[in-house]
Amino acid sequence: MSLSPFHLAIPVYDLAATRHFYGE
Repeated sequence: MSLSPFHLAIPVYDLAATRHFYGE
């Protein structure tokens, strides 16, 4: 899984967005 700069800036939001994006 590729990490974007936003992952370091807002990990909490990124986790939620990533889980929703991957359908998990």
